[in-house]
Amino acid sequence: MEHSLNKVVDLLLLARREGVEVLLNEERLQLKVAEGKKIDEKLLAEIRNNKQSIVDYLANNDIKAVNVADSQINIKPFDRQQVVHIPASFSQERLWFVDQLNGSPEYHLTSVWRLKGILNQQALAFALKTVVDHHEVLRTVFYERGGQVYQSVKQKHDWVLEVKDGSQFKTSPGQLHNYIEKITRLPFDLAKDFPVRALLLRLDEEQHIFAVTLHHIASDAWSTGIIIKEVAELYHAHIQGNTASLPTLPLQFADFALWQRNYLKGDVLKRKTDYWKNKLEGHEPLLLPADNRPAVKSNRGATDIFKLDKATAGKLNELAQQKGVSLYMLLLSIFKVLLYRYSGQSDITVGTSIASRQQKDLEGLIGFFVNTLA
Repeated sequence: MEHSLNKVVDLLLLARREGVEVLLNEERLQLKVAEGKKIDEKLLAEIRNNKQSIVDYLANNDIKAVNVADSQINIKPFDRQQVVHIPASFSQERLWFVDQLNGSPEYHLTSVWRLKGILNQQALAFALKTVVDHHEVLRTVFYERGGQVYQSVKQKHDWVLEVKDGSQFKTSPGQLHNYIEKITRLPFDLAKDFPVRALLLRLDEEQHIFAVTLHHIASDAWSTGIIIKEVAELYHAHIQGNTASLPTLPLQFADFALWQRNYLKGDVLKRKTDYWKNKLEGHEPLLLPADNRPAVKSNRGATDIFKLDKATAGKLNELAQQKGVSLYMLLLSIFKVLLYRYSGQSDITVGTSIASRQQKDLEGLIGFFVNTLA
């Protein structure tokens, strides 16, 4: 099941990159392309070979053609004058609940850069503030009312870049590391604080440490790429004296959250919940011989980063192409074989993160969209 599902997701993402829209229209697969554009033959063959799996996936996720009666899947901006309390999305509500229990530093998304050369501090501050003003979710706070979590958007222009003198750390890398780790783990008050903060630490005229921390409740890995791209564009435009602006967003994250709450309820929510309950029924926890977990849960863990040499990476890519799968699917299969070797279990469930941005208007939006499939 998992292999088939990943294959379908890969094909749909590939089709989208190629400008091909794959839709379900009254249980029939429909492909849409721009006028005059031809579909790549290899892609078309892959879609044909996996037709039934694609139909099943689209049906289970309610991804259908626009002319199907269930047009609720199309997200549209809501009238801000008509909605007094904007609900948090399901994912935001989950993180809010975790934060209320014990705080949530493990859900801080931190990026730290060492900037070398002459830095235009004013341009950087302008670029960051413009991005925060542009995306409402970066100005969103949360509150509870009657057992339900809601979100409220702060006014524009209030966010500021924090700038500090860090000259004392110039010759003390250990102290610098400890300081950055400390400030990036400072808790967010989700009821009051912007879910993004940035610190510019000036070591000297041509060396700066730039640390950005976002709470996962307002962002994900896809969003990080958007932030970097928009900040870079605005920074360069500002220092060159050009008019710096960002295109109007067709949607904001609050539009998605309200749509999700209105759509995923009643029979639709029950059908989706029942689908995953049935798929995951009977799956056993993974039993690894060295998995000695402490009696009291903690957030202590480790990350092991390694690189594959060019020759090995090339052979893996070649094998993936021969088997008609993505490199990710091949590596996932290798990982599951490894888990089987250590556990002796053949039915292994692995969580897979997906972008979960089915509508094109969501692709340029910052927010917590990422979801996990099994």
